[in-house]
Amino acid sequence: MDKTTQLTVRNFTETMGGRRSKPIHYQLKYRRLRCEMFVDVYKAKCKSLRGNRVATVYCTPFHWIRFDPTPEEREAHKTLDSLCTDS
Repeated sequence: MDKTTQLTVRNFTETMGGRRSKPIHYQLKYRRLRCEMFVDVYKAKCKSLRGNRVATVYCTPFHWIRFDPTPEEREAHKTLDSLCTDS
């Protein structure tokens, strides 16, 4: 392997169960979307009437759009959970 995007390359061929891999069970509880999706985070200079300053926008190539406002930028990741749980 000449190039990698990881900080280190881990080789587990000689280890015997001493390390645990990161569990992905939290990813398996949601359905997978079979489409390309884009996301962008917009920041406003002033608060809205509901107290939100940040908005997360999700869209697909076939013009489906979802807009989720949040009070602060650090809460923008919570909109991904609401995107996956809403039907």
